[in-house]
Amino acid sequence: MKKLAALFATLPLALVLATSAHATTAKKRSTRKKATPGPHRYYGDIRSEGGSYVFVTRGKALKINNQDFAGLKDAAGKHVRLMCTRRNDAVTISSLAVIKPRPRRKTKAMKK
Repeated sequence: MKKLAALFATLPLALVLATSAHATTAKKRSTRKKATPGPHRYYGDIRSEGGSYVFVTRGKALKINNQDFAGLKDAAGKHVRLMCTRRNDAVTISSLAVIKPRPRRKTKAMKK
C-alpha cells in the first residue's frame, strides 16, 4: 500500500518536471538561426512556354527566375542537370549542363 501511495505521489511531480523541461528545449530550438538553403542539383527538362522557359522535373513545371541565364536558349527541349536554388514553384539557376538522359530500368509492367 505504501508503494502504491508513493507511486501516485511521484507521478504528478514527474509529469510537471517533464513538461517544463520540454517547454524550455522547445524555446531554445525556436531561437536558433535557420541555415539559408544553398544550391541543389536537379535533373529534368527545359521547355519553352509562352516566350519564357520553365524547368520540368518529376512532372512538375517550375518557373525559372533568371530567364537571361547563358545557355538557357540552347538547352530548350533537352535534358539538363541544374545547380539551382528552389523556392516554392520557382528556381534560380547557378549552373546548367545539357546531359544525356539515363535509360530507365524495365519494371515488371514494362516486361509484359
